[in-house]
Amino acid sequence: MSKYKLLFNYIKSYFPSEYRVTFGSQEENRENSVGVYFQGGKPIKKLVNDGSYLENVVNVVFNVNSKKDYKAVELCIEMLEDFVTKFNQVHDFTYSEENGSVSILYTELFGDINMLGFNGVGIPCYSLNYVIHYK
Repeated sequence: MSKYKLLFNYIKSYFPSEYRVTFGSQEENRENSVGVYFQGGKPIKKLVNDGSYLENVVNVVFNVNSKKDYKAVELCIEMLEDFVTKFNQVHDFTYSEENGSVSILYTELFGDINMLGFNGVGIPCYSLNYVIHYK
């Protein structure tokens, strides 16, 4: 299994069950949804003897659709703030499944919660950006 898929499965566990979390896609008209997009980063700490890297880096963009009512928008922002608080504490953690594992060295929040306005079908949208260091 790819490291990105393992990272996704781990990340998905941080979102409440009422949110549909998808890997590399998102339905524009679905409320309470999160699209998780991986954008490759530059690996660091290369070993000279075999050319492998001790640390990989990936940029992760979370696109979040709330519900259309005002109270749901407040709850969505609170959910994202809670996610940030918990995800900022992740370091030196290995996530494993039958088909593989990934070690998350640490996470870095890149900016704050971005309020993007409304999408084409009137759903309030947000984004959140992270840099994840893993091996």
